[in-house]
Amino acid sequence: MNGYRYPVSALRGDYLRAGTGMVFSGLFLYGASSVPVMFVIVGSIFLLFAGYGVKTWSRHTTMIQLEEGGLRVFGLRRRTINWEDIKSAKLRFFTVKRDRDAGWMELTLATTVGKLKIESDIDGFNKIAGAVARALEANDVVFDANSVENFNAIGIETNSPGLPEAAKRFDKVKPWQDGQSG
Repeated sequence: MNGYRYPVSALRGDYLRAGTGMVFSGLFLYGASSVPVMFVIVGSIFLLFAGYGVKTWSRHTTMIQLEEGGLRVFGLRRRTINWEDIKSAKLRFFTVKRDRDAGWMELTLATTVGKLKIESDIDGFNKIAGAVARALEANDVVFDANSVENFNAIGIETNSPGLPEAAKRFDKVKPWQDGQSG
């Protein structure tokens, strides 16, 4: 059984953005304490950065374990996701450049009790995505064409009906490798 975590190097920028935003909005919050309207506006901005910091910390403490029967997630919200409980999965690619040379992927699993999103900067993303694809195809869950295209881009063959259409567009997607981030 393997455990995968988000590396600190992938979260460093998020921590820096959250901390910087909290410091600057906190300074403005202190200055705006005598003006109620500004206090509420700047206080809301401070809370947004604080929430972003908590979300980053939550990702930092998250560990995902692959098991034969599903995924086990450790962190702020511990849960076990059985393969049969997953109703759908989507693999999305978010680009930061027009040529799709840089970006990240996000695997969203919709279960009977909620959703789990796994971003590609986690160590072992390709292994997790491959295990999800194999298990869901065994359970006859159909992927949409974009997800099939993205699975193909990271080297995971799928037998989902979306494959023929995705194969036509496959040349537009850059191959993805574990450990690569943009």
